Amino acid sequence: MSFSPKTPTDREYFAFNYGRILPAGVTIVSAECFITVLDGTDPAAVAMLSGLAIIVGLKVFQLVIDGLTGVKYCLECRAVTSDGQTIVLHDDLRVELACAA
Repeated sequence: MSFSPKTPTDREYFAFNYGRILPAGVTIVSAECFITVLDGTDPAAVAMLSGLAIIVGLKVFQLVIDGLTGVKYCLECRAVTSDGQTIVLHDDLRVELACAA
């Protein structure tokens, strides 16, 4: 699975939905996001994560900024739940230039 591509100038929230995998009554008590390079080179990839992850119900949102054109990243979210689980979700994220008009 992959997120829709972003441009290098986009400042966009990406969401991880835990609602489909958590049992009824289980909540997210904390979450942290990470980013790594899958294809290409970006020595400053970690700087793409702006601020802390935001928990809203059973979703976790992370603001992602900048990035280098042509680089493919892995955006990962590690959530700790009220029943003691640590569940990791991840998706690929590609940075591309916007279409020329």
